[in-house]
Amino acid sequence: MPKITEALNVQPYDIVYTIKRAAMATNKQLVAFQKICIPAKVIQGLNMEMMESSIYPLIQQKLNVKPAKATREISLVHADQDLIAKGEVKGQVEEKEPLLKWLQKSYLSGGRAFEWNETYYRITKFPIKEAIVL
Repeated sequence: MPKITEALNVQPYDIVYTIKRAAMATNKQLVAFQKICIPAKVIQGLNMEMMESSIYPLIQQKLNVKPAKATREISLVHADQDLIAKGEVKGQVEEKEPLLKWLQKSYLSGGRAFEWNETYYRITKFPIKEAIVL
């Protein structure tokens, strides 16, 4: 977990919430899978309700914490046995399947990092659609 401790500026002994989630299509096929890490000393009081949808509005409303910005690095990777095992997606993602990897680091209004998010999208199975507000 060295890259996470470094990214979130926490010590190895600090408590870090680690959340694994999967996005499923209406036909129950896996669209994406992600791992989110949030330091408990920065965001306190997370619960399962907050994990079922976007955490940003909930932490803002319930914990009075204001997310301000995020940086994102996007790359193309190919699934290997290690990634399939870590993502707990065996039988859903094929070995060597191309995946779009989004690595996001989110910050609070004071500049403190509060989230490290690694998401893998199955781009050969599902298109990515985005609405942009101009």
